[in-house]
Amino acid sequence: MNRSRVVVLFESVLCLSLLAGCATAGPERVVDRGSASPASAWTVLVRDGTPRWLGPAWWRGQGYDPAAMNRDEISVREGDAAIPALWQESPDGWGLLLPPPRRETPLAPGGSYVVTVGDRGESIALSQEEAAADGTCRTTTVDEVTVGPDTVFRSTAPAGLTWLWTSLRPVAGVTVTLPLTDVVPGTPVQVDFTVWGQSSMPQEPDHRLQILWDGEVVDDHLWDGDRLETWAVTVPNASSDGHTLGLLAPGGTEAPVELTWLDEVAVAWQRYLSVEPDGWVRWRPESADRVCLAGADGTDVEDLVAVFTQGDGRVAFAAPREQAGWVSIGGTAGSEGWVGVPWSAPEPDMVRERRIVPATALSSVTYLAVADEDFHEALGPLIEARRAQGHVAEIITPESLYDTFGHGYPDAGAIQVMVRDLADQGNLAYLLLVGDASPHPGSLWDRETRGIPTAWARTSHVGATPSDYALATGGTESPLVAVGRLPVERVVELEAVVAKTLSWEPSERLLLVRDDEKAFGGLTDQLGEIRAPDGIVDAGERDARNSVLQWLAEGPGVLVYTGHGSMSLLGDEKLLILEDGAALRQPSVVAAWTCLCASFAHPDYASLAEAWLLAPQGVVAMVGPTGETTTGEQTALALAFQRAIVGGDAVGQAMFAAWSDARSDDSRHGFVLLGDPALTVMPGPGDAADG
Repeated sequence: MNRSRVVVLFESVLCLSLLAGCATAGPERVVDRGSASPASAWTVLVRDGTPRWLGPAWWRGQGYDPAAMNRDEISVREGDAAIPALWQESPDGWGLLLPPPRRETPLAPGGSYVVTVGDRGESIALSQEEAAADGTCRTTTVDEVTVGPDTVFRSTAPAGLTWLWTSLRPVAGVTVTLPLTDVVPGTPVQVDFTVWGQSSMPQEPDHRLQILWDGEVVDDHLWDGDRLETWAVTVPNASSDGHTLGLLAPGGTEAPVELTWLDEVAVAWQRYLSVEPDGWVRWRPESADRVCLAGADGTDVEDLVAVFTQGDGRVAFAAPREQAGWVSIGGTAGSEGWVGVPWSAPEPDMVRERRIVPATALSSVTYLAVADEDFHEALGPLIEARRAQGHVAEIITPESLYDTFGHGYPDAGAIQVMVRDLADQGNLAYLLLVGDASPHPGSLWDRETRGIPTAWARTSHVGATPSDYALATGGTESPLVAVGRLPVERVVELEAVVAKTLSWEPSERLLLVRDDEKAFGGLTDQLGEIRAPDGIVDAGERDARNSVLQWLAEGPGVLVYTGHGSMSLLGDEKLLILEDGAALRQPSVVAAWTCLCASFAHPDYASLAEAWLLAPQGVVAMVGPTGETTTGEQTALALAFQRAIVGGDAVGQAMFAAWSDARSDDSRHGFVLLGDPALTVMPGPGDAADG
């Protein structure tokens, strides 16, 4: 094979044209990958900041012969910007080397690209980077490893720190082994700690951690209060042997309660730069204009490529030069890069055909469902029912949403852009999100969950709080569309919810239920003034639980609850519990002005509202809280919602009215609709209860 020291860089200067992805009538269909016509654009997702290789086998799998392709018509974009990518010949044929992502995303530290065939790109031939003959050649760099798996979710942790590693209480600790490679002898190791001291006692200080290096205490750190704590410890004279790092909560602060959460530990050390024929080495030039890597002997230097970014984010590629057993790369201070053989770089974590929905396909839509393609058939009867009511109703896949309104990766921002665009420039009134959500940034990589992201707001009592309200606003100051969610993970769950929804007919039956405290009674009385209920049940009454369950069993109806609540129950007397959902037989719509019972996105627990909605029979839709607020904060929402449903509005419109009338951000973000937003709850004045 003829190898050249000249590499070719392709940088697109044209915008990506929109590709049709769905029809205007009927659910969207996935493009048949078995078609004779190959795809021409792909969304490429990566989990981390390393170069990635789209090799010849991948291109052939897409229906292309990489040796015969016009490489001037291959473009790569990251977000809205064209970026360079290297087309290089490997022993198996031609492939494309993608640089590390330059922008942070919700999948941090990864990102996304768009690769397109057919967009005219600009090819630039780059000669090998030349280094000044008298330039300093730096042979070391700073390497870093971060330890801290995301294992425990705590919504009340400081912002950005909701996923933590482990808790430490006196006397408890954790020890990890650190394989420090190619350490420069005699150089120090810096260890940075990020912890959250959750407990706060009158004693000062009330937190203490001892740091052990190879079993010896090297730091005894104390601090006070419920806050994030970061600090660094320097350990001298490291070696390349395995070292142990220990963190111990020894107690001794005199605080009666001490709880510390460990987030992560970052370890940085000076290492020698060395060529890795089957891998990639990261390098960071400091003050030198050349970087030199040891170990060139036995390595085909002709195969090596350097990929680096300058301080302004500009990406460049260079062909390293062999000089007397070293590999020399030109660089500048402040740049950062990788060196390796292109075809030894890992493949992207996910590559899928790009799907763009034309603007004209959604401009007239009034009712839009976003659902994984596996859900489309089960959702079909609901879409047809809404069309029969006069809605222009359509389904799109989450991938189409992310590609059309975002940059391909799954995040709430793309949903907000869609809502804003379709509300401002179209006719969208109702948005149905079909899929569960999770706070874990990696959850949406799991194809089996079929999740749809929610937004996360910071509220006073809960901290990180799932907020579909923030989706309904499109990122503005007020709601733009009515949003409902079906937090399903399986087709059978969706089939049950759709069947219940279609069987519902607006009901005149109304029951008000309240906890047995005065504040709750006041709100219940105000709700009763809007429309007289069939009855009011007080949790303090004898046999109150059985009275509520009996009313629910007598026929379809609307139940409105005010009082204490949690993830698994309504009423501190356990008036209603999560397990009741499976026993309900008659359809009902529930509004719960309480706390937490609709927290659908918790990674470890199902909420009462989820369990009730996903049960084969019973609850058809439920409005409830994902956060914690007081009855005073909930009152404006509850009254606006009640007036709307009594007036014959759909449940999504009623939720829209409640959000609009809310008096605090906590209450707006803290309530959600689980159910179809176009469902009419009660017949309006003078209307027949005909659905």
